[in-house]
Amino acid sequence: MKDLVLTLKKLEDQCLVADIMVSAPSLVCGDDELHAQRLLHERSEFNLIPIREDGRLVAFVERSGKTVARSTIELHSHIIGDRTSVLRLIDILVKREFCFVVKEDCIAGYVHFSDLNNRLVNLSLFAIVGAYEQALARKLRSNVAKQDYERLLEAKQLRRMKRLQESNSDLDWTTSLYFKEVLQLAREQGIHSINDDQIRLMNDSRNRICHAPRLLIEKHSDVKQIAQAKKLWLEFLESGLR
Repeated sequence: MKDLVLTLKKLEDQCLVADIMVSAPSLVCGDDELHAQRLLHERSEFNLIPIREDGRLVAFVERSGKTVARSTIELHSHIIGDRTSVLRLIDILVKREFCFVVKEDCIAGYVHFSDLNNRLVNLSLFAIVGAYEQALARKLRSNVAKQDYERLLEAKQLRRMKRLQESNSDLDWTTSLYFKEVLQLAREQGIHSINDDQIRLMNDSRNRICHAPRLLIEKHSDVKQIAQAKKLWLEFLESGLR
């Protein structure tokens, strides 16, 4: 399990905010506050327009309801480094909707919570949830004897398992269960200490990550859900699924 956690850590170090941000030259910017306000009025798809003075991003105007206000870009409130991992970015964007990205001594780009729909973010999360599923399945197989699982599964689950095994002989009984069913069975067998809220959170988050037609992040509150699920998966992996 430690080797798996180390592998995930290496993956995290390779997937950085610099890879998903909008670079500074590509940003729609105002030359001064009045210009930025005009752009914000004209471009209804934006809630924020940066202000570029002497070639550097120094401030922004932001739409809040019917009002528009100028804010200076501040280190503690608005800035992260370009080497920040995309997994760490998820945690950061729980409490804010955007960040400016600094490289060396200047702002190099901008990232919004909707940028978490980038495939690189999804790939990083997919690796985590996949590792968690594999670890959980291994623990189930080692703790539930082959002669016992038929007694534990419902008739519909056994029928599904039979259909899958007929089409693919390499499948074992754990892979014939839905993710939520694996979680529930692991809890029932005392293998994994999880409650109903955690099962719902992990199941919904896993569906967002693994099913392509659905966006990972549809609204800002979704960031918190994904961050909580990620935290649970990593904590369970590091603890050996206790």
